[in-house]
Amino acid sequence: MTSKLEVRLGEPEHGWIRLTIRTGDAEFEDHVSNVPSNSLEDLVRALANLADGDASVSVSWMLEPARCDLEFQRTGDTVRLDVVLHRGAATIASRSERLFSVSGTFAEMCLPFWRALRALRGRVSPEELRRRWGHEFPERELDQLTTRIKG
Repeated sequence: MTSKLEVRLGEPEHGWIRLTIRTGDAEFEDHVSNVPSNSLEDLVRALANLADGDASVSVSWMLEPARCDLEFQRTGDTVRLDVVLHRGAATIASRSERLFSVSGTFAEMCLPFWRALRALRGRVSPEELRRRWGHEFPERELDQLTTRIKG
């Protein structure tokens, strides 16, 4: 199913940021945490790996204690995104629920994330992002991804 994908990263505050992923049929929207890793950097690296031809990448966003995984599967120029919610702590049997799946070309699936990252970088200074998110913005990695995308 190909559907227009929209992605938005809200304003970071106290180590949290609102992540919105929407298609014509479904939506995931929640505040995600900056622990245990910088998911913004993880997202940029995952997109770069997809651009380089990797077949499968995943990015985890912590909801504490739940987790949302963005699972990207690439076959040729087609990319499928599964948004999977895992409820419960890692130490107990978590319950997983696929919230939705969407597929399209690499550009249709990955450019909305790239645009959301660039919009965030344009709205929030590196100093503010570090203070409000708790991590550095992946400037160099995003610039490298931009080069791959435009290449």
